[in-house]
Amino acid sequence: MLSLAAVALALGAAAWIADIGGAQLGASTPLASAALPPANTPSFEDRFASASGNPAARDLGLRTLERSALSAVQIKLRDAKAMLAQKLQGDEWRSTLTDDDRHVVDERRPSQRADAIPMPRSRPAQADFSAQIASSQAYAETNPRVDNRNFFEKFTDKIRLASLTPGDGLFGKAPDLAALGYDSRTAVYDIKAKALYLPSGVALEAHSGMGALMDDPDHVDQRMVGATPPAIYDLKPREKLFHGVRALRLTPTEGTSALGRVGLLTHSYMLGPRGDSNGCVSIKDYDRFLKAWDNGEFNRLVVVPSLSGAATASQRASTDS
Repeated sequence: MLSLAAVALALGAAAWIADIGGAQLGASTPLASAALPPANTPSFEDRFASASGNPAARDLGLRTLERSALSAVQIKLRDAKAMLAQKLQGDEWRSTLTDDDRHVVDERRPSQRADAIPMPRSRPAQADFSAQIASSQAYAETNPRVDNRNFFEKFTDKIRLASLTPGDGLFGKAPDLAALGYDSRTAVYDIKAKALYLPSGVALEAHSGMGALMDDPDHVDQRMVGATPPAIYDLKPREKLFHGVRALRLTPTEGTSALGRVGLLTHSYMLGPRGDSNGCVSIKDYDRFLKAWDNGEFNRLVVVPSLSGAATASQRASTDS
């Protein structure tokens, strides 16, 4: 009886072990099947053999590789440009420029330097004129002028001043320039008489020089303060307005000299009511003077110390022009 029970127990254990082994074998079968490649998947040789045998597929692969390589090069080029831009901003940026770039930079720099230079501050003209008048007065005090005129000359000068019509800058009567040998196109400025005579017979009040040296023919060599040097001058309009006034330029003719003084002009009163000037001929009724010029009455100006004596040939314009 016991032997039968032992046999039955052994058979049951064997059956139980057989069931567990079958279950484990069934569970491992899907894993193994999953690890294996599908039955319809081509092999390595089949895939690459077909690709090498198909030109279109091969070209597509090459273009893909080229695009990838080109993208990588563009990225590196962009990074290199960024690094170059940062380097150009440093202190040694000029050393990295080419010759053409350096030429362009050098052309731009002068204009920048010119803009950076401050312009000098303009000085008031009146202050400069006052300083010039003061210097001329100081010169006159150290070099007093002696009046060597006789009684008749002093009396004649007073009569001429008395004949001046108040406010209009006109004298009562002008000398006969034709009788003195001057042609019909020449005006005469008499320094001592303080008058400018037109060929038409009009006499205008005029001055030259500054301060104590004004209307003094003995110090015409003093620049900026002396009277207009006696000479024969051709008259031409100044290229631009002179302090807003139409001015005529005095150009010495051949054979005469302005004693090295340049920039002489005719203009209206500019340095005060007396008619002071830096050597230019300052005319009180300047509009009347310009009107005669515009009408073609004269084109030459002869400056003389005085018409009281005989005029020399060098002081006359003997021909019409």
